[in-house]
Amino acid sequence: MEKFSDRYLNYFADGRIPRGKSFLWPVWVWEVLAPDSTRTKLNLFQRTILGLINAGRPNPEEIAEWLGIEKEMVLYIIACQLQPNGWLDKNGKLTETGLGLLENDLDVRRSLTTAYVFQDAISGKLWPRVAHSLSDVEPESTTSKGTLVFMANRETGWQEEPYVVQCQSSQPERPPIRTLCKAIQQGNNAIHNQKVRGEVFDTTAQEFRPDEIDYIDEKPFKAYVFGWVIDDKTQYWTVTDPIAISSSADYLRKDVFLQAQNNRVFAGRLSKFIGQAPEKETWEEMNRRLAAEVDFKTFANFKNIERIPNLSDYLGALLRREQLLIETGDDDYIRFEDCDDIITQAQKVYECCFKWMLDEWPSPSKSFIKNNWKRDDVRNALEVLGEHWLSANDIENLANIKPGSIHYAAMSEDHSTSLRPLIAACIFIQQYHEEHPLIKFTADELAISSILRIANIRNESAAHASGKKTDKEIALECAKITTQWVEILLGKIE
Repeated sequence: MEKFSDRYLNYFADGRIPRGKSFLWPVWVWEVLAPDSTRTKLNLFQRTILGLINAGRPNPEEIAEWLGIEKEMVLYIIACQLQPNGWLDKNGKLTETGLGLLENDLDVRRSLTTAYVFQDAISGKLWPRVAHSLSDVEPESTTSKGTLVFMANRETGWQEEPYVVQCQSSQPERPPIRTLCKAIQQGNNAIHNQKVRGEVFDTTAQEFRPDEIDYIDEKPFKAYVFGWVIDDKTQYWTVTDPIAISSSADYLRKDVFLQAQNNRVFAGRLSKFIGQAPEKETWEEMNRRLAAEVDFKTFANFKNIERIPNLSDYLGALLRREQLLIETGDDDYIRFEDCDDIITQAQKVYECCFKWMLDEWPSPSKSFIKNNWKRDDVRNALEVLGEHWLSANDIENLANIKPGSIHYAAMSEDHSTSLRPLIAACIFIQQYHEEHPLIKFTADELAISSILRIANIRNESAAHASGKKTDKEIALECAKITTQWVEILLGKIE
């Protein structure tokens, strides 16, 4: 594949190179003109109101129409901002201070400064960062394998051989000014927050006025920006901020996850941080690594997981247990409680999902099931309502649930009940909602028999001190069934 660009930017120059695995990330760079926010005190509304009053147009209704806001907002700005600051007198006339401030603001807007906004060439998203310069670097050489070599520190001879992330990206359309302003404002916020914390890498970083910007060129130019995957105390690993404003870039971490999933070579370079257990690690290090791996799986394989409250927590607990059990060799001692806990966590995942369905698609009537129904009544209803998903054994299993338990599962605000009544309640209620997720499942996908089997295993071994123990193979099988089921569910609600 042809290289995306021959231009390279590194905002970690002057011996500040992070210790980690370096990469070059492809971006489109938009060059814009923006006023320097450090040289003016007026925002857009304040400046416009002062300017119109100074031009002999003080009518609040006319000003409001000009700005596209309510008249009351104009009166509020005048009474609570412009007059208390001494920029307008009590008669609504500009004071000398106000006139001087307005003239200074006009001078600032006449002397615009250049800013650069970065658009991710892979995801197409604008980074929430803005730079006041371009930090170009050139490779020193190229290895026999075609790897670029950059001099990171000439005094020590430290070299960097970054992994070049390739992509095929056609030139994007110019982002709307509003979208561009949002990115610049987010960049300003990052600079401000880091200055407050005293953690800014680049002390010359400056904020920009996002309300008056313009493009210099109609077209962006291509470039690669240096980034590093580094150790992190809380997340096990993180990604450096390519523009070197903050210590890490949460906005890029997910994209690095996905790129590693789809690129074995890139994933191999990150194996120190993702997916490879060190030969020796403490209990704390192991748990941080497992948490990082679970994050990776969650980001990469479970899109829309945030749609279901608490699911990421329950699924994360299951994935961590699963990974720990996978890493346990056949000759190693396997604690039965680790196997049992996988079953428990799997059931919690299902309970979370079915509770969410009952919240999102509730019963329109309290009388969807009668408390005086007998077992045959419940079974007959399930035969009709669940004919697409339930086997004969499933129907017999669920028919044993008392009608009151099914009613409570559906109508209780906290749904404080077990898995089987939740499943039955969803079967009863799906008939009232055309967009209910269950309707989109095939019988094989919904796999009610497998879910009920997991519930039965938990009841026999994990829940009641029965003396029965779950072995490793069954535990891993249940984990696999559960994670695949969640992935299917999330795909149904896109």
